[in-house]
Amino acid sequence: MDQQTALLVIDVQQALCSGEFKAFESDRVIERINSVARKFRVAGAPVVMIQHESQGELLDFGTEGWQLASEVNVDALNRS
Repeated sequence: MDQQTALLVIDVQQALCSGEFKAFESDRVIERINSVARKFRVAGAPVVMIQHESQGELLDFGTEGWQLASEVNVDALNRS
């Protein structure tokens, strides 16, 4: 991959991937994200996680719902 290639993972957060507001097929989407992210990391390309935030709602900065979904692999060294 060239130096201008990066993977952006946007709004894959706990509040949107579990419970009452769980997105359709979020488990499958997260599996695919983890697979693609692993390939990017092995190739030395950056993987950037972006989290939405809002005040007074499920996505308040720092809350459990704001955190990345627990199934998302954020370990840059994990190449399994």
